[in-house]
Amino acid sequence: MGELGIGLNPRAKMSGKLLEDEKLRNTVHIAIGANYDNDAPALNHFDCLILDPTVEVDGERIMEKGKFLIF
Repeated sequence: MGELGIGLNPRAKMSGKLLEDEKLRNTVHIAIGANYDNDAPALNHFDCLILDPTVEVDGERIMEKGKFLIF
């Protein structure tokens, strides 16, 4: 995996341009392959946007169906 990001921007709008879409609040963005810092070189870069994700970190659920459970 090259990138993992949790969208936090409440003003971002779904535009079809992934650079903005990946910042949508209550989403998760993952990328397989090279990342933008170029410290994980690969031949390809595939971006994915997950709507209404459930996220666990070290066995603790921090997001369920796109809503934060902590903070």
